[in-house]
Amino acid sequence: MQVADRWHLLKNLSETLERLITRKHRLLRQAVQAVIVQPRSLPVEEKSQESPVAVDTPLTRAAREIAERRERRLARYTEVIELRRQRVPARVVARTVGVCTRTIRQWARAEGNTSRVAAKRQSILDAFMPHLKKRWEEGCHNARQLWRELCAEGFSGSSEIVRYHVACWRAQLPPHLRYTRGPQLHSQPQGLTTPSPRRVGWMLLKKDEALDVDERALVATLCSLSPEMEAARMLAQEFSRMVRHHQVDALAGWLNEAQRSSLPEFRSFATGLQRDRKAVEAALSCEWSNGQVEGQVNRLKLIKRQMYGRANFDLLRARVLHAA
Repeated sequence: MQVADRWHLLKNLSETLERLITRKHRLLRQAVQAVIVQPRSLPVEEKSQESPVAVDTPLTRAAREIAERRERRLARYTEVIELRRQRVPARVVARTVGVCTRTIRQWARAEGNTSRVAAKRQSILDAFMPHLKKRWEEGCHNARQLWRELCAEGFSGSSEIVRYHVACWRAQLPPHLRYTRGPQLHSQPQGLTTPSPRRVGWMLLKKDEALDVDERALVATLCSLSPEMEAARMLAQEFSRMVRHHQVDALAGWLNEAQRSSLPEFRSFATGLQRDRKAVEAALSCEWSNGQVEGQVNRLKLIKRQMYGRANFDLLRARVLHAA
């Protein structure tokens, strides 16, 4: 007896919803825009205050690596100076610390001035950092625009230097503020981006309590804008409940309701189920399915395709049995 796989039934249902949402793509964008402009329970100003940007202490990986290298150099410098004070020969110090004798002589001449060893290297941008920080705090996070403004102030460096410093600051911004280009975007409500039709299809299959706040608002707005989407969600959730709870008696009523609906995607889906109705009924009434068989067939096809069609049946049989 042929038994349909229950997981594939739900997957085919999600693909039916995906085709419907793809046909209604303009409606989806309209629903997303409606969700974005809805007032939020937490103002955007409070969200932005939760993660203040400290531009003086960048925490990027590159900055941490630079600080760690500076600390190692300072530790070696301190060890060299201490050994030289004990009148240890330079060659012995070089072998002990792992630096050349020329570096040891330079550090010995610089004793008491650790800035030559561990200080931050001067940058052409240092003189313009107050203006750069001021513009960043005002909300201008576009490195190219900041570079143009610095050039107008007399900066002669390249845009790469500005982009590097801005990248260190941008890494500390909240995710929804990292790629804004001006202060006007900070006052706009932050909503979810337009999800893919496949993702929206799975949203319609889930219950409200299984969705987060944005997803629940999107589904509610989508259903309120289109009676067809509301009908599709009701049909989808009813079919999902029927499959998960093995309600084989409800299959006939659901097929009739889907075939009478105004949704061509669900009429086509119902026609396919009607064609394989015995297998679907077996899947709803039995605790087991042919999923294991389908998995073995998929494994067999994978082994076969790995040989690029250059092997006969005997080799294929030997590989399958050897793996088992």
